[in-house]
Amino acid sequence: MKGLDLSRAFWEQCARPLFRRELPAFLDRAAIGLVGEGSECFGYDDEISRDHDWGPAFCLWLPQGEWETWTDKVEPLLARLPDSYEGFPVRMAPERRMGRVGPLSIEGFYAKFTGLPHPPRDWKQWRAVPEHFLAVCTNGAVFSDVPGTFTAFRDALLTYYPEDVRLKKMAARCMGMAQAGQYNLLRSLRRGETATCMLAA
Repeated sequence: MKGLDLSRAFWEQCARPLFRRELPAFLDRAAIGLVGEGSECFGYDDEISRDHDWGPAFCLWLPQGEWETWTDKVEPLLARLPDSYEGFPVRMAPERRMGRVGPLSIEGFYAKFTGLPHPPRDWKQWRAVPEHFLAVCTNGAVFSDVPGTFTAFRDALLTYYPEDVRLKKMAARCMGMAQAGQYNLLRSLRRGETATCMLAA
């Protein structure tokens, strides 16, 4: 089973019923899902890649400042979740979250990867967002988002770079590859490193 599917099932079967019964108002304020760092968020996980920070878990996102109201109510519910699910250790205990799952602020989550607490507003802000971080904060899945705040930020990022910024980034990567290829080709030939020569070429 893929980690994203496992985490969605864990939320739907174990956590959502608990929250719906004990703290339904929270579900009207929060976004829940699994997005971010980790091969499972990209759907690239398999049996070999389960050796690090992998297992049933989910993120709970609220606007910055709202956690002051909800932390003391949410943490006891998270503590009541099972330690394992479908034979895999659950990652919802505070010491297992690694800042990747559990309670997170919406602005803090996106700022970690984009450097901004809001979607980019002009080409300069878009240009400053690294491509790999843009992928990291728009992968995975949102299981629930009644207020829509997290999803609105996500949708804005999924519009992708403005065309002129996209072309500029492509040109910069091509120039970097061309430069590296030119000087590494001769070095690799002198060393007899055939595979490296082919990559440089």
